[in-house]
Amino acid sequence: MLLAAVALAGESSLKRVTLKGENLKIADVFRRLAEVSELNILLSDGVSGTVSLNLVDVPWDQAIDALVVNGDLATERTGNILFIRRKEKKAA
Repeated sequence: MLLAAVALAGESSLKRVTLKGENLKIADVFRRLAEVSELNILLSDGVSGTVSLNLVDVPWDQAIDALVVNGDLATERTGNILFIRRKEKKAA
């Protein structure tokens, strides 16, 4: 997996990342984003599988949002901890 993080002068204070790879374990991608964002990311047992991605020069929070939307996941943030879990299915 390619991961590059750069804070560009004069732009958002959030570091920008480039993430490229195929069939990457989603937990590994979130682990890398935790390092860049300096957030503590806690994945529930239901968050698993692989992802192929090509994100170039995006703020780390947008990278996390993209993974969450793509994986049909839900998040909750408490202080410096980001909890990520599968969305609950609504009863029909």
